Amino acid sequence: MSGGTGAGNGCLLPTGKSVPGRDGQPGAGTIQIWRHASVQEYPPVPEAVPSARRRAGHAMRAWGLDEVANDALMVLSELLTNAVRESAAMPALPAVRVKLLADPGQLMIEVFDRAKGMPRIKSPALDEVGGRGLVVVAGLARRWDWIKHEDGKLVWADFWL
Repeated sequence: MSGGTGAGNGCLLPTGKSVPGRDGQPGAGTIQIWRHASVQEYPPVPEAVPSARRRAGHAMRAWGLDEVANDALMVLSELLTNAVRESAAMPALPAVRVKLLADPGQLMIEVFDRAKGMPRIKSPALDEVGGRGLVVVAGLARRWDWIKHEDGKLVWADFWL
């Protein structure tokens, strides 16, 4: 059901609890209740990215996560840019959902969109302008992956705190 890095899966369950992963990490496969959560939907327009960054930055400061905020905001920007680009090409222009989850040891960033395309790391030529976003995500986050859903996909990345 997932693809991407093979680094494990994480998904938010309908109950608001999360399965952090199945990759052998401590607590993998256990139910976790998040202390902090922020959820917002955005239209698939370029202005969604700076708006989401501002909102996420405020949330992370309020949660005392200043030490990881710069890296997390860069990852959010890359994931959301991909989701906005894919969703803007769809006829109905479906909204993109951003979710931030935090507890005392972990920050999780989730971006859900309804586009059919699945994320993959590319090897762009040196003169290509784009195509490096997931390389940045893989370099900054502890792990990342994606989960295919019937109505779209969830791409996530997490950070140890």
